[in-house]
Amino acid sequence: MKNKKKVSFIIVGICIFIAIICSVITFILNKDTERLEQESKKLDTLVVKTKSGTQIETEYTHVEENKFYVKVPKEFRQLSYEEIIKKYNGEVPKIVFSNEDMTINLAISVTDNEMKDNAIDKYREYENTIRKK
Repeated sequence: MKNKKKVSFIIVGICIFIAIICSVITFILNKDTERLEQESKKLDTLVVKTKSGTQIETEYTHVEENKFYVKVPKEFRQLSYEEIIKKYNGEVPKIVFSNEDMTINLAISVTDNEMKDNAIDKYREYENTIRKK
């Protein structure tokens, strides 16, 4: 009988220990989830400042059936194919985002060209040079 009580106490102790471990893990995971959600919100909307000091609120927009995302001003909208043809002559871009007056545009043409890994550093150097100007 004493052995059964000991075994019962051991089982109850193990169950309590497991419950405590599960609670701690759940708490840690919830904190990580909150932190990741906050980081995600920072990425979703960002206010950028132009050289003239104008602040523009931007957001990520999916492009090419969610193959990639582009950060565009919130006030921009994606033009329809008909609007793109009216606006551009010759080789028309596939995707265009524009302001309401269609005076400022972000045109994207997706190609099959690939950037080689060894060209990425050169691109980053060029991008940093442009940003410093």
